[in-house]
Amino acid sequence: MKLSLFGQRRRLRRGAQMALVTAAVVGIVILANVLATRHHWRWDLTAQSRFTLSQQTRDVLGGLQNQVDITAFLVAGEETSDQIEVLLKGYEYATDKVKVKTVDPIKQPSLAYKYNIKNNGTILIESGSQQRRIEPYNLFGEGDNPYSPEFRGEQAVTRALMDLSRQSATAVYFLAGHGEKSLDGELSRTNDYLTGEGYTTRRLELPQEGKIPGDAALVVVAGPRKDLTKEEKELLFKYLDGGGKLLALMDPPGSLGIPAGWQELLDRLGVNMAPAVTVDPQRGYFGDALTLAPFLAEHEITEKLAGQDLALVLPGTVPLRVEEGKQNGYQYSPLLRTSDKAWGETNLKENNVKKDDSDLAGPLTLAVAVEKNQPSQKVDVSSSNSDEAGVDNTAAAGRLAVVVGNSAFIGSDMVDMQGNADFFMNAAGWLVGRDNIITIRPKTSEATTVQLTRESAQKIFYGTVILLPMAVLLTGVFVWVRRRSR
Repeated sequence: MKLSLFGQRRRLRRGAQMALVTAAVVGIVILANVLATRHHWRWDLTAQSRFTLSQQTRDVLGGLQNQVDITAFLVAGEETSDQIEVLLKGYEYATDKVKVKTVDPIKQPSLAYKYNIKNNGTILIESGSQQRRIEPYNLFGEGDNPYSPEFRGEQAVTRALMDLSRQSATAVYFLAGHGEKSLDGELSRTNDYLTGEGYTTRRLELPQEGKIPGDAALVVVAGPRKDLTKEEKELLFKYLDGGGKLLALMDPPGSLGIPAGWQELLDRLGVNMAPAVTVDPQRGYFGDALTLAPFLAEHEITEKLAGQDLALVLPGTVPLRVEEGKQNGYQYSPLLRTSDKAWGETNLKENNVKKDDSDLAGPLTLAVAVEKNQPSQKVDVSSSNSDEAGVDNTAAAGRLAVVVGNSAFIGSDMVDMQGNADFFMNAAGWLVGRDNIITIRPKTSEATTVQLTRESAQKIFYGTVILLPMAVLLTGVFVWVRRRSR
């Protein structure tokens, strides 16, 4: 009886101890969950700190004044979706000003339709009445490793946050009414690039508008087929004389030659379009001498492309003639050049393209940047952007125009090839003074290799194949013997 009573007491005592331990464990778990909801701890153990936000981003987040809502449209289970979601959670953890929500466009198609989402990986950033959209091709790019693309997500998202903090976006107007490529047609992809970088794009028909709007930081001409009227030409002259910026993308002359009004506009800048089509057997894209992969001249616009070894693809290009150096109040900097083997084909009616004495001898200039010798004062057309982050009006004051003898390279079927989009965006950014915008080094997934000596390989083999299983076996035998001895 005494032994039975003693056993019961012992069992009760053990039960009480177990209940106490269970209650303590439950309490610890509850406390850990409460702390986890209020405080976030993250450790990035990757060698390249792939999941750590840069100091530039943390500075931008620290300066946010208004609430920012980020909606990422991500298809569950895809590798790129996971990468984007991890990045955006880093922004949410870093500040209480940012709230992140993910939406699967396949499971919630109505919401994707509402925001006109067409691609997995699109990010929508909203603050008050302002909105920025980042397309997936703004998030990834070619890197040094062809098997591992660069992830440029942090740079794109941080730029968008900077743009939202500004009073207004940089306005880019595309001239229309002369057969130019349209924003909602051939330039739809280019338009996505611009809006993804925080620009506001608008169509400009001068006869209807009667003027170039005062907020026009840049006017783009993309492949006009018809000539300017006298009134339109005068408006563009006035705009350029007042410090406006022009990005002129011209095409080879048609059957009627080069339109006189456009040639007169470029003559005003000191740039002349040659009545020819560029042929370069040495720099032809996949052997096509009329589709060029030109050399990049040294300039701020091209330096990043050269650093990443990105080429341009220009199908059908008119050569430009300028005098290098300073003249007539302007300074000219070639951007794209052909090889010495190139020529400008002047006989446009013959199907058989061959070099003859009447053709222009190479090397030829295909794109040029134009600056004023003496930087002008800040002008009214860009004064609304004078305090915007990343925009340097003082540096851009003397920058006047970029002229390219090709417009097809920014068409929807060409803009994603090689460095076409980068060149266009760099040219636009250089003109409006956004070339100093925040730059964050892209994150890459680098393969890590281990070089093993013969001796090291033998140690690993004996340790994992023999010693470790033997240790487990001996431990089991020891436990079994001890239990049998009780």
